[in-house]
Amino acid sequence: MKRIEERLRRAWDILVSRAVKHKDSLQAAKVGYEDFVRAVEGKTDDENVSGRTSGNYLHPIQRICADSDLPPLTGLVVQERKDHKTGEYKKLKPSSGFAGSGLQTYAEEMSSVLRHDWKAEGNPFLGADGKAVDEGKVLKGIATGASIFTYVKNRGYAQTLFRDGLLKAYSSKCAVCGIAFEEILDAAHIKPWSVCEGEEGGTLSNGILLCKNHHRSFDRGLWWLSDDFTIEAKIEFKASSIGKRTITIWTPDDKAISPDPLFLQYHRANKPD
Repeated sequence: MKRIEERLRRAWDILVSRAVKHKDSLQAAKVGYEDFVRAVEGKTDDENVSGRTSGNYLHPIQRICADSDLPPLTGLVVQERKDHKTGEYKKLKPSSGFAGSGLQTYAEEMSSVLRHDWKAEGNPFLGADGKAVDEGKVLKGIATGASIFTYVKNRGYAQTLFRDGLLKAYSSKCAVCGIAFEEILDAAHIKPWSVCEGEEGGTLSNGILLCKNHHRSFDRGLWWLSDDFTIEAKIEFKASSIGKRTITIWTPDDKAISPDPLFLQYHRANKPD
């Protein structure tokens, strides 16, 4: 097991513990960056961790919270400023690396963090075997056609790794237009996650890497795929986007993770009119 995965599991538990224990006091729930790193890495108070980056632990947690529509737990880790008169450290706000929803103030988002039932969530970094998730092992497994749920229990974390798997399988390019800007690439499910049965939602063969424009139009039924991966489309969409061209999407060489015809057939039969 890699050390980083074990530390991510511990980092989640530390933040959840603070949110639950100090649910009535944001100031008490906050923890400084260096103290957080010491706790995660098992360091003593007198050990210097100023050169360590907390982002190694905070960014994966922040991403899972966003993918799972959870309050931004990482907002509890804040900058500190020393009061030269008292010698005490005052806990302030997170650094610029913190990303909330953007729809609420920091105080409002932290209120949501403290009110949330974190005990019901479970630790997303614990795998199906009860041990810390090894991301490398998961990505290697799903790249051969295995379901992500063989390794991961948490749905939000599963979605995060599902996208990572598709990014690798499609060389970080939209399967239709080839745009290679990761920030606007989505892991599109062919058969929607909400209606998947068993492990269908966790197999890369039920996914296509698409830019946001092609993802949205695919979900709305403006275009669909034949079993040979040729694009078919509504007349108005074809006239404005495709024209008379015959376009076949780019797919991985490995058929085990290429779009499964059964999922494509489901999409065609159930797409919006």
